[in-house]
Amino acid sequence: MTNSIVFKRFLAYFIDLFIISILIVLLSQVKFLNPNRNKYKKAVDEYTEYNKELQEKIKKMETVDSEALLTDEYVKYVKKIDYYGVSYTIIEIVVFILYFTILPLFNNGQTFGKEFMKIRIINNNDSNVGFGKLLLYSLFMPICTNIFLYTLVKNVLLAVLVFFLKPWSYFYVNGSISMILAIYCYIDVITLFINKNHLSVHDKLLKTKVVDYVRVK
Repeated sequence: MTNSIVFKRFLAYFIDLFIISILIVLLSQVKFLNPNRNKYKKAVDEYTEYNKELQEKIKKMETVDSEALLTDEYVKYVKKIDYYGVSYTIIEIVVFILYFTILPLFNNGQTFGKEFMKIRIINNNDSNVGFGKLLLYSLFMPICTNIFLYTLVKNVLLAVLVFFLKPWSYFYVNGSISMILAIYCYIDVITLFINKNHLSVHDKLLKTKVVDYVRVK
């Protein structure tokens, strides 16, 4: 493989994320699938207003005390937004898994992004990747931090934890999971560049590779 594969993988990935984001936005507007949509919007609006007031207080401070800014009210808003956003999270999880698992399973190891870039995912022995491995591939695949989602894993964990943890506990667990998975994202991307075969961490774990592919008509 050459450096062109790395470029193609990144471009295909962003194309896929763009398509997925459109699907999620459309599905999240369906009330049956997202019953807390209005409550989520209200929670976000309340937090936005609170944040504006907080910024005004910061401007008036001679020195900014980060601990003083981390209030009970702020932590409650974080959990409240995530609590009412669980429906969004579930939609994201389902769309993400179906897109990166079912689509390549029936499309020669290609998502729409990979098909556009003329690349495909296969096993190291050049055989087609099966359902189980594609599912694991989607779980290990990092999402570009702070651009779309942190990762599918973070969303799965928080979708469960948001119901059981108190605001402060949830806040710290949320931050810890985000930090750990963000580190994994960066390691995965760096590995893709420095590895002589341009294999990511999840490629190595699952014994897969991405290669050029031209569909035979």
